[in-house]
Amino acid sequence: MVGEQWLELTWDAPMSIDRVSALVVRDAADDEARGLIPPRGWRVERWDAATDGWVAVDGAVFTPSSRELLTGEVSFDRVQTLAIRLVFAAWGDEDYTGSTGEADVAVFGVAVPVEPQPPVGPQAPTLSSGPVVTGSATGTATGTAGLAAIALLMALAGGGVLIDRRRTV
Repeated sequence: MVGEQWLELTWDAPMSIDRVSALVVRDAADDEARGLIPPRGWRVERWDAATDGWVAVDGAVFTPSSRELLTGEVSFDRVQTLAIRLVFAAWGDEDYTGSTGEADVAVFGVAVPVEPQPPVGPQAPTLSSGPVVTGSATGTATGTAGLAAIALLMALAGGGVLIDRRRTV
């Protein structure tokens, strides 16, 4: 696909995020006009519930220094959101050339504390050892290869750590 392709990451609870890294894949030479090649660059957008839409995260734009560079990372002022989207600027002069293949995305930050809900009924509340984070991932692309399928692996600990990593399997 010529133009933009995106990968969306969503969570069931708000996250406070300040860094995202990505690894893209290549399965063809750029001049073959087919398959997966690294994007021209990418940016991070966050879901803004107040406007019910996507907004660019200030300072979260990655432009590779060469077309051979497969990894990138952006750090930015902390934002709170339920979802982010990586928007890739694909190469190619016509449809079905230069699709972006995403192999790994890592999101760094912390879960936003949520006020505990009072227990319902006569049973005593159950305490857990820490917050439980779940999530889902969706993406869209057109072209013969499009964005690679992703799987979810999540880890959560104290401040400023990896909160979400999604890889192809």
